[in-house]
Amino acid sequence: MDTDKNISTKDKPKIIGLTGRILIFGAIFVIGIIILMNNTKLADSDMTNIMKDHGGSMDTSYYLIYLEQSIIKYRTLGCILSVLGGLGVLVNTRIRE
Repeated sequence: MDTDKNISTKDKPKIIGLTGRILIFGAIFVIGIIILMNNTKLADSDMTNIMKDHGGSMDTSYYLIYLEQSIIKYRTLGCILSVLGGLGVLVNTRIRE
């Protein structure tokens, strides 16, 4: 019936504990840093696939544009993940105190 109304929020079971959240956000932070450190390698592998799609040859200016945009894509992704992961860790460690 309406037994849930009598239970306070502190008594309800948590799906993921505080330590689990810190680990998840820490892993997201580390993944973001790894992507940031390897963004040129990742962009180079993207360029390999793009070159295959274009038949193995491409004008140099187009190649450089694709390469630059791939680097920017991975740099942005790494920044977003590392900032969100880092903020998540900071917020959750502040809750613990």
